[in-house]
Amino acid sequence: MPDTSNPATSDTAAAPPRGHILMALAVCLSVVLFQTLWPEFRRPVADAAAYAAIDAGIADAVLGRTPLGTPAFGMYFAPLYHGLVGFLAAADANLLKTLHCVKNLKAQCSLDGLTVLFIVQGILAALTAFFLFMA
Repeated sequence: MPDTSNPATSDTAAAPPRGHILMALAVCLSVVLFQTLWPEFRRPVADAAAYAAIDAGIADAVLGRTPLGTPAFGMYFAPLYHGLVGFLAAADANLLKTLHCVKNLKAQCSLDGLTVLFIVQGILAALTAFFLFMA
């Protein structure tokens, strides 16, 4: 019969205290959001402008302004990330305005609309780090 009096030899490990879980989540969120939101936003260049055009196109299609492009966006690019940005842009008019401006490399535009995108990406990265930590 196995010895269950010693937790190190037990088959079932005890769950960590709730305070430890909340502290780990707070640390992950703090680190990722601090690194994401602290630096000054810089204008995207090269491929990022093309990605902004794709994301703005998806947002316009979600809002019913234009039909979805042919060939489908997922044919050349993984559709999950561009779909996320497109749906965020459809929900946030300031982000959509910024994406439309960024896709034109010569335009001068404010990058404040990207804040919501960086916050959502930071939260997703923090949750990923948190779940990896908890695994």
